[in-house]
Amino acid sequence: MDAPALAEAEVAAQARARRDLQVCLCFFALAFGLCMPMIVLDKLPPHDVSERYAPMVRELAAGNWQAAFMPRIQPLLVLLSAPWARLGFHPFTALKLTSVLLFAAGVFPLYHLSRRVFDRNVASWTVMAYVFCAKLMQYAGDGLRETGKTTFLLLALAGLMAFFRGERRFRQALQIGAGAAFLALIRGETLVYSLAALAALLLMDSSVREHQQARRRWRFPRYAATAIAVFMLLISPWVFYICQATGYPVTDVRQAVVLYQLGRGLGLPMPKPPIVSFPP
Repeated sequence: MDAPALAEAEVAAQARARRDLQVCLCFFALAFGLCMPMIVLDKLPPHDVSERYAPMVRELAAGNWQAAFMPRIQPLLVLLSAPWARLGFHPFTALKLTSVLLFAAGVFPLYHLSRRVFDRNVASWTVMAYVFCAKLMQYAGDGLRETGKTTFLLLALAGLMAFFRGERRFRQALQIGAGAAFLALIRGETLVYSLAALAALLLMDSSVREHQQARRRWRFPRYAATAIAVFMLLISPWVFYICQATGYPVTDVRQAVVLYQLGRGLGLPMPKPPIVSFPP
């Protein structure tokens, strides 16, 4: 392809990217606007929010780090909500605002994930269905963590789809690693999805290298290694905190319980997590 044709193709690609960004921004504004009444209007918070998340946000905003974190609750939602509380918002309002922003931010990875496979119309209708999902809007209005779980899962999946479709760059590796890490830090059970995303990237990176480098039997999967390094770097402070509390390098207390029961069943001398009670 000659230089004028390449320049024309690049201009067309930039125009499509601007158009896609405009569509995503419109859906982001729509999602945020639909949830705005739930942020402004007062309502009774759910039990988890009133008894756990809101006090943690209040303590973190006040600078009391020791009382701001609990081994049973992943820290990301609290960390993202504390700056709003520091600015003067009520902790429950700060949680609702953060959850709504996470819900609205999900339109970006979902649109690009759908755009990789379908045209702009189908991708737009997919995001429209997401924006008007009543259950997700309820989670956002209650200040819960489910909206973040959905958004970060979409972020990792969008990176995997881009990598699968041929865009093998370090940007996709960073996106997958960050999405997997944030997914593990928003809820405990989502570590399974994080590890699955990293494993899928490792398999794709290794297989592509073997296919493209016919003269070599194996080449180091640098993109997967980058994603794993980003993942480990982002979760390491929380893993260290949980390890101090339970004696296990995990991201959730329930994982320590599973490892303890598994090791005890195999006859291994496993330390009992001190914050968990077991029957005799």
